[in-house]
Amino acid sequence: EFYDGKTLLCTGCTGFIGKTLAEKILRCLPNVNKVYLLIRSKKKYALSKLIYALRLNVFGTLNMLRFALHCPNVQCFTHVSTAYVNSNQPSGSKIFERFYPLYLQNSTVGEKQKKHRIRKLVTGYTNTQEYTQDVHNKEDQNFMTQFTNTVLKNTKFPNTYTLTKHLAEKLVAKYHGRVPISIVRPTIVGAALKEPQPGWIDAVSAGAAVYLFIGLCVLRIIPGKYDSISDQIPVDFVVNTLLIAITTSKDGNERGLLRIYHSGTSTSNPAPWRTTATRVAEYWRKCPSKRKIDPSMSPNILMIDNPINYNTQFFLRYTAWSQLFKALDRLSYHYQNSVSMLNGNNDLLGNLIK
Repeated sequence: EFYDGKTLLCTGCTGFIGKTLAEKILRCLPNVNKVYLLIRSKKKYALSKLIYALRLNVFGTLNMLRFALHCPNVQCFTHVSTAYVNSNQPSGSKIFERFYPLYLQNSTVGEKQKKHRIRKLVTGYTNTQEYTQDVHNKEDQNFMTQFTNTVLKNTKFPNTYTLTKHLAEKLVAKYHGRVPISIVRPTIVGAALKEPQPGWIDAVSAGAAVYLFIGLCVLRIIPGKYDSISDQIPVDFVVNTLLIAITTSKDGNERGLLRIYHSGTSTSNPAPWRTTATRVAEYWRKCPSKRKIDPSMSPNILMIDNPINYNTQFFLRYTAWSQLFKALDRLSYHYQNSVSMLNGNNDLLGNLIK
């Protein structure tokens, strides 16, 4: 009933959660007045990871909030964050539905000259519609890579995604003004449990990609600890949480109301990676894929918690073979296809594991 006659504006609807949300609205909320979907064009150039994450997660969110502040009848602004938005907290910490401080260690990052250069690069990429090649040169790439590594080290975030999501939450909390806010923090989003149909997923990514490559016997090792929690949540659970979170804005109709909701198994139904890895391998043994790289191989996965040991194993299993065929190709030119395939696999596995 809350949605009867309401007008919804949704961003990110080309993504996994967005697609599922749009489908659920159209299927289950027939009395919605209108649904506007904002779809952005693909990026034309390969931006720095930090610049791209800032543009997408921080500036994009802030621009939508500014738009909402200019809408006199806006009833709720819902921001999709991540449960790992506070992953800079000490290992083993309980993360509650609240904001946590961003700790910065002493560093030379704040030098005036660096600040000016960073500001120029970031605003140059975020404020122009066409990204010019002269701004994105090799020197700037190297500078931003070094700067990104320094920032992540000083803030103790594992990657630019969690850092920029953290910054986005802080900005939403600071500038939302009179607009009621709901922030939803899902854990690892997986295939649907029931809706729109059991097992539905739009792309091979995240956990699904890991499980697929285990079944193909391509992926045999991953970094991590067996006893760590594999907190995965079906996408339809996340969408239902979003739709319910929006309705809470009517409770008391308070100006500037802000609520945070976690969507995950948490301590209610935790599953360690040991259980996940075992079940995935068991499934592929019962239902083997016809596309396995070697029919005689049995799907299995080994988790290695020592970074040095893992990097050594990865080199011996994947990188070394790629380098060997590359050397042979230089001698005989008969291994070009093998080199291309192995290099592609190495890049794919590297990105997947990151």
